[in-house]
Amino acid sequence: MYRYDVLIAQNNARYRKLKIGRNTKLTDEMKDAIIEGYKKKWSPEQIVNADSRVSVCVNTVYNWVLRGFIKELDRRLVKRYCKRSARKYRALGRNESEMVLKRSIEQRPSVINKRERLGDWEIDCVLPSREGKKVHCNAH
Repeated sequence: MYRYDVLIAQNNARYRKLKIGRNTKLTDEMKDAIIEGYKKKWSPEQIVNADSRVSVCVNTVYNWVLRGFIKELDRRLVKRYCKRSARKYRALGRNESEMVLKRSIEQRPSVINKRERLGDWEIDCVLPSREGKKVHCNAH
């Protein structure tokens, strides 16, 4: 009859825990290519795009280095990868709108009023009353 042993059960649990997840795609050839790239002072983006031996994405290379899969590389060599946040566009603020208001139609040269030259255009610019709206310009 089989008796339960705590130590055997714990060892089996540890072994099964190590087997969870996917196997790594890191091969010796890829590892050598990444190390060569870092010796050339290349970034992971340059390594992935320039060397055909590396067939994984940039984030995977960052993760391998940061998690210590490539022992020859110091993880301090790699700056943290982060996505840039999208820029927030804003409508014309007070300073920009004041600059537009200071240019009056009455201040333009009289030659422009004749519209005989190429490039003499009249532009009507409508500024919105609220921030966050677009500026409408009509050229005549």
